[in-house]
Amino acid sequence: MLSYSLYDAENTMKYHKLNHSLVFLLVVFFLMSCNTEDRLKTIEIPFSDSGFKLAGTIFRPQGEGPFPLVVLSHGNPSTASKRASYGYWHQPGIVNSLTSRGFVVIVPMRRGFGATGGEFAGSFGNCSDPDFYTAGLADAEDILAALSFASGISYIDNTRIILMGYSAGGYASIATANLKPEGVLAVANFSGGVVATIISLME
Repeated sequence: MLSYSLYDAENTMKYHKLNHSLVFLLVVFFLMSCNTEDRLKTIEIPFSDSGFKLAGTIFRPQGEGPFPLVVLSHGNPSTASKRASYGYWHQPGIVNSLTSRGFVVIVPMRRGFGATGGEFAGSFGNCSDPDFYTAGLADAEDILAALSFASGISYIDNTRIILMGYSAGGYASIATANLKPEGVLAVANFSGGVVATIISLME
C-alpha cells in the first residue's frame, strides 16, 4: 500500500511538471507572436499623378532581408459608415504568422476605406445587376499601387510576392494576379467572390 502511494505521488508530480512546461511554452509562443506590433509602420502609397495616396501599414520581420512580400487585402463591409471605420485594418494573427516566417506584409487600404477615404472605387453596383468584373479590376489598381510602392523598398525581394485577401480583398487579389504583375508567384483567396466571376476573369 505504501509503495503504491509513492508511485502515485511521483506520477502526480510528473503530471504537474508537464503542465507547467506546456504553460511556459504557450506563454513564450504568445509573447513571440505579439512582437509584430513593435515593427509596424503606417505608410502612404502613391496612387496617381494627382497626388492621391492610399493609406496602409507595413510589417517587417526581424533581420536584414531581403524578405518575400505578402500584400494582404481587406474585405468590403455592407455600408459606407463601416467602410469608413476600417482605419488601418489588419489581422494580427495572420500578420504575426507571416512575419515570424520571414515575410514582409503590406496592408493597403483601398479607395473609399478607412484611413484612405475618398471615393469608393470597388463598388459592384446593385445586387439585382452586380458588376463584379469592373469592381475587381478597380480594386486591382489599388493593389498594383502597393506593389509599385514595394518595388522601391530595399529589404523586400520583389521577385517573391504573394497576394492574399479576405472576401472582396481575396477577389481583388485574383483580379490583380490575372494582370500578371511581375514577381507575383501565388494568390491566397479567403472566401473571395463568385465562382463564375472568378472564372470569367481568368479566361
